[in-house]
Amino acid sequence: MRWFKCRLLVFAWLAAVLLPIQTPAQVLAYVGTDSIAIEDFSQQYRDYRQQSQQGDSLQTRLDCLQQMAGEIIYARYSREAGLDQDPNIRRAGHIAWREAILHGVAHVHFMDDVSLSADEVEAEYRYRNTTLLTRYLVLRDSLAAVEYRQRIKAGEPFQSLALQAADVPIFMDNPGEPGWKFPHQLDSSYARHASRLALGQFSRPLKTRQGYLVVQMLGKEFRPDHGHFERVKYHQRIAAELRPLKVIDTAREELRQWSANLPIKWHRLAARKVLRSGVLDDPGIMSRADTTAAELADEVLFTLYDEPYSLDWLLARLYLLPPDERTDVTSVKALRELVQRLLMWDQLMELAASLPQADSLMATADGLREVVIHRAIRDSIQAQILRRAVPPEDSLRHFLAGRRKLYNTQALVNLEEIVVRDSALAAALRDTLLTDDATDFGALAQRHTERKWARMTGGRLGWVPLKIYGPAAAALVEAAGRNPERLVGPLKVDGYYVLARPSGYRPARVPSFDAIQPRLRRDWIAANRQRLIREWVQQQTAFYPVDIDTNLVTRLRLDEMGKVTLPAMPDSTTHDVNSVSPDQYPRGADPRPPD
Repeated sequence: MRWFKCRLLVFAWLAAVLLPIQTPAQVLAYVGTDSIAIEDFSQQYRDYRQQSQQGDSLQTRLDCLQQMAGEIIYARYSREAGLDQDPNIRRAGHIAWREAILHGVAHVHFMDDVSLSADEVEAEYRYRNTTLLTRYLVLRDSLAAVEYRQRIKAGEPFQSLALQAADVPIFMDNPGEPGWKFPHQLDSSYARHASRLALGQFSRPLKTRQGYLVVQMLGKEFRPDHGHFERVKYHQRIAAELRPLKVIDTAREELRQWSANLPIKWHRLAARKVLRSGVLDDPGIMSRADTTAAELADEVLFTLYDEPYSLDWLLARLYLLPPDERTDVTSVKALRELVQRLLMWDQLMELAASLPQADSLMATADGLREVVIHRAIRDSIQAQILRRAVPPEDSLRHFLAGRRKLYNTQALVNLEEIVVRDSALAAALRDTLLTDDATDFGALAQRHTERKWARMTGGRLGWVPLKIYGPAAAALVEAAGRNPERLVGPLKVDGYYVLARPSGYRPARVPSFDAIQPRLRRDWIAANRQRLIREWVQQQTAFYPVDIDTNLVTRLRLDEMGKVTLPAMPDSTTHDVNSVSPDQYPRGADPRPPD
């Protein structure tokens, strides 16, 4: 009982320290007084506070705290309103920013709006770009992990111990083989140890969800990865040029200035490469006399972007149009119509306003639609610049070659394998194959493998897709497949130790332009429009803090013109889900809770 009271006191103290924002009227300026009333924001604030105070755990309260902090910092009105001087808001921003750093979505405007010192920013930058040359070993038993760490410190070979004792294959590496790793790329179960790994502070095994991690650090090097510095510079420039003004009435003018001179260079580069690739000269596309420049741009852009109607698609479309049509499209009215038609902000706002929670922060003001469009454009650009690299290829065919996942193509490996249960036997077979060139792989497979069909074929599997093993083994097999006759393993897969030797490799087949051309036609778009809209609505409801009823989203319907038709909703003051007849909803969309 005494321990329980102590825990309650600790949680109460943490909640009192970590729950910020004591004056909700201060943050009113971040959306402007013309668009939202004080009562509406105060109600939203009280909802957050009540939800956080009724949380059954500290994690629930922290989630509410981060959600509230994200609302304030995400809109980037804090500097103009002077909110960055409030220590409570700055603390909330630090928490949300640290969480974002940990999950690899470090937005520059977090650094911009929250008063962080230059030393802190530099420390995070160096941390995210420091690579570690390490060996890993995961064990289920803590005592065994301590024992093996002592044996490693005593000088025993790490790789031989890893082959004997590794219980979990980790980081897509062969157990015991060294490899360079970025701390921020670790699996979430190891994320809380990332800073200790970066500093080399691991005097004992690290406890994770999968087991106890034994690490041997061989080196550390600071080197920016994959053009990180260039992406950050793009990000900073856009964050500076898209700085929101103080009131919502000026957002329209900012949108016009931004659309007239888009600062993203790689959209223009992508358009030029498409034009140089000769795709526009394809007779199948140019045979239709009624093909307009806009339709031609649509068809080309569907070869470049994974998600139709995404913001990337919209922005690149502007650069593919001829100058006379581009002038019309980049006007404020036409750009707003494109955003509303392609991204359906009008329908989403209607959907939010029709719900019982119509007094929420995102569904109140008449002028809020402009802010939603502005915020969506800004946030999409910032997120996509961080995760998308400039395509270095000079032709569309090479560009498509790197997008295996989009067209569901697979690389094949002609594979032979030996499967045993004993790790010592697997290590002995590996030494035999490496030291004696005259050893017959098939004979060893027939003699030792523990799978009947492998004994009958001498371990030969034939041409198999890489995904037959799962992600850890697939990466190793693919690397070895590019160098035939190279031995891979032993690798622990499903309780067995596998020795694999690829004897041939076929890269993924890139579909020709004729093969993917049906995907570019408007009939394919029309046939898949319902699915695309449903997926988009699900993505948006997951990213933006609008309380959307998922049952209502499943009842979206499209009319013949492609517009979303919203079902009629009862008045929010008298709505009772238990009084609705199941006949009003299609099968599987009954809003009433289960018995």
